[in-house]
Amino acid sequence: MADAGAAEDYEDDFEEYDEEADAKSSALPATRSGPSWPNIEYSDVAMGDKLGGGGVSVVYRAVWAGRECAVKTVVDPSASDSVVEEYRNELLVMCDLKHPNIVAVLGACLKPPNLLIAMELCGPSVHRLLHELHVSFDAAKRIRIAREVGTAMHYLHGLDQPVIHRDIKSGNVLVDDVTGDAKLCDFGLASTKVVTAGTPAYMAPELLQGKPYNKSVDVYAFGVFFWELHSGHMPFDGYDIPGVRAKVLAKERPKPPLSCPRAMSRLMQDCWQHDSALRPSFEVILARLEEAAPAAAADFVMPKFVDSLDALMM
Repeated sequence: MADAGAAEDYEDDFEEYDEEADAKSSALPATRSGPSWPNIEYSDVAMGDKLGGGGVSVVYRAVWAGRECAVKTVVDPSASDSVVEEYRNELLVMCDLKHPNIVAVLGACLKPPNLLIAMELCGPSVHRLLHELHVSFDAAKRIRIAREVGTAMHYLHGLDQPVIHRDIKSGNVLVDDVTGDAKLCDFGLASTKVVTAGTPAYMAPELLQGKPYNKSVDVYAFGVFFWELHSGHMPFDGYDIPGVRAKVLAKERPKPPLSCPRAMSRLMQDCWQHDSALRPSFEVILARLEEAAPAAAADFVMPKFVDSLDALMM
């Protein structure tokens, strides 16, 4: 589930790969066998406004069983077997997950061509808040969002059968309108066999190269997302996929804003280390966020002080 603006801005997902690179992955999640989900009849869902979309899916505001929800459905009515399988795999991942900072599944319909997943309705994405509504988060809010996303990821990585999200980005972090809680959504890549699928600006070097990967790719993406929270800018804005890939593989990263507390700058830089073995776990990340929170709370609202992306690069 993602915001309209987020979906449109991040549709440049990296889809180039070869079977040989795919076969090399040693970290692909096994098929999950979670609990079943409530079956939904497509005709029982009242579709409302479009909330977002990307690729083959669109997300709508909807009403089902008297409850407002968000519904992810397919654009193409002639859905292929592979699309049905993708929906099923995403459901098998999400139905196992019970966490306050992860969007909950309410039910689903897997009767082609009427595929849909109904989820709890949340507020706008961080992407929309930052880049469309131009909301400036204060230090306390930035820390809160980072901690809640980090808590969700610590939970996912700590499961008996760990889940690698593979697509942490501002468009996949929603902020609840009522509680202000950050919630992680869109687990469409958690079970993919395509090593190089994802959103290039947030992808670790090993993913961009189609190499074997592990849980640390989520840490890398979190570091880029954390930078985005502090800078207010989109990572690698203006660069195409080959340009992003070239910069990342050359070990170029966004430069932490001058207003960013030193502890936070070090954290984001540790998260996006080129060597995956040097990236911290989410347990360590949460401890460092907790330690730095009092000092960061005294920080001021992030400025929009750089217009040129080149000035943001290290």
